[in-house]
Amino acid sequence: MKKAIVYTLGCKVNQCESQQIINMLGRFGYEVCSSFMQADLYIINSCSVTNEADKKSRQAIAKARKFNENAIIIMIGCSVEKGYENNNNIITIGTKNKVEELRNYIKNICKTNVCTDFSKNKMRPMIKIQDGCNRFCSYCIVPYLRGRSVSRPVNEIISEINQYKDKTKEIVLVGIDISSYDNLIGLIKELGINSKNNFRFRLGSLECSIITHEFLTELKENNFCEHFHLSLQSGSDSVLKRMNRHYTAKTFLEKVNLIRKYFPLAAITTDIITGFPNETEKEFNETLDLITQAKFSNIHAFPFSAREGTKAYDMDGQISHQLKKERANKIIERAKDLQKEFLQKNVGLMQEVFVEEDAGYTRNYIRVRTNEKIGMLIKIKLSEGDIYYE
Repeated sequence: MKKAIVYTLGCKVNQCESQQIINMLGRFGYEVCSSFMQADLYIINSCSVTNEADKKSRQAIAKARKFNENAIIIMIGCSVEKGYENNNNIITIGTKNKVEELRNYIKNICKTNVCTDFSKNKMRPMIKIQDGCNRFCSYCIVPYLRGRSVSRPVNEIISEINQYKDKTKEIVLVGIDISSYDNLIGLIKELGINSKNNFRFRLGSLECSIITHEFLTELKENNFCEHFHLSLQSGSDSVLKRMNRHYTAKTFLEKVNLIRKYFPLAAITTDIITGFPNETEKEFNETLDLITQAKFSNIHAFPFSAREGTKAYDMDGQISHQLKKERANKIIERAKDLQKEFLQKNVGLMQEVFVEEDAGYTRNYIRVRTNEKIGMLIKIKLSEGDIYYE
């Protein structure tokens, strides 16, 4: 049997698309793995959100060559759109319809036609509902690579989800900016009507503007998990303005508090960029203060990466990498304390857990130990020893 490697970098949308690619390759007769080893075909699903991501995408090609210099190597996704210099005689496919474009290429080299059924017996499948972004944050290259926001039709989403009936109990909805999905509340209602409690649903990253009483009510009534990833980026109003983020720290905190009125034990996670151009110590401390008030259950903090082609790339006041990293580390240390506080609040409570391998996840995204059968939804009373502290 031919062997293929699908190596994925970046966001949950890339992970979702790789899931489709893996299933498609299986139908073409490939044994598929996600770790580098000897193979006939290597597919690198690239990311270009930071300079480091671009670097890792290029390094992946070098790794593939080391294992098999004669293999077919295909790079797909954002690094291609960014203007990847192809000095390695590889095939490149951009972001537009990349799964279908890849399917056509594989079909050609395999000289066969197959049914494109993207269903896969995966524990927590991700369903892409939207692509692209209209926000144009001053630090972000993604809108230039993925294009404007496009919402997937409701009937297509429901059709794909129905393929997982009796195969899983949880579905994750992802996109580049799912908050911009055309009538997201309408989609939530339709999923609730059509799922008939076959699944619990989980949302990917959200913008705080989507958080309203109506939105939260529909989540509660349609079996959506109490897990919210709200992209903050900075707790300083002046930095948010330079980032072209259209909310204030006060507004963001109000949205967090609104979530907790509906879901008192919700997991609320976020992203923080440290060392944005001209970020002062005062502005950074405003971010530290806000994350303490918001009591996030987890934080992804990372130093600002200047991307050529964005407004932030040419801004004055670029900050040293060392200072950016020091500030990120301070956020990470604060986040550890907040995560421990969040987990402690859940000890002794009954929780619904979806079992995956030797662990499972509660509705509010706590990873717990369990020996129950994979794929089951179980109720357990959380003890200290059940919880994975990361």
